[in-house]
Amino acid sequence: MKDEKLLKTVMLGIVEGDGPRGRPARNWSDDIADWCGCTLPDAAQLALDRTEWRKIIGLNSPHRP
Repeated sequence: MKDEKLLKTVMLGIVEGDGPRGRPARNWSDDIADWCGCTLPDAAQLALDRTEWRKIIGLNSPHRP
């Protein structure tokens, strides 16, 4: 994906400027990184292989289609 794409900018959290003081707020990308055990860009690459992604996120139980 090209670097100037808005989707890539939003997904990877590329923003300019300074943030507020204090501890950074926890966001959904932090949760995804924790659940997968990898960084968000790595998780995006893993998600391209649906079988592997389902293993990582735990959707391969016998009760799931």
